[in-house]
Amino acid sequence: STSVRELLADPPSPCIVEVSQLLDQEDVMGDDWRRLWSQLLNRPLNETLARQQTEGPTQFILKRWCKMKSKSETTLLHLIEVLNAVYRNDVAMVVEKHCKMSNRDDHEGKLVE
Repeated sequence: STSVRELLADPPSPCIVEVSQLLDQEDVMGDDWRRLWSQLLNRPLNETLARQQTEGPTQFILKRWCKMKSKSETTLLHLIEVLNAVYRNDVAMVVEKHCKMSNRDDHEGKLVE
């Protein structure tokens, strides 16, 4: 499975952009980037710090998560599990859709002539 770290490169992949757009919008239930922070970063929420980031809170959280964990622990499959755990199945489905699209592209690129 693709590492989230690769998708955060400059510029971030369409998958990360879409995930960020969905999670950066604050949700009244708190099922947004704040819950992602508590799920991924194992430290007290720092809303001020997260909000000040130019790339937005979600990408900031994902970048910190990738720094803290190994590549094998920060794959898209892990991200999908986390998103489901924070009650954002809608966002998890976005990631799954991008996974399927990139896998299809890989296979199409490997067609033997």
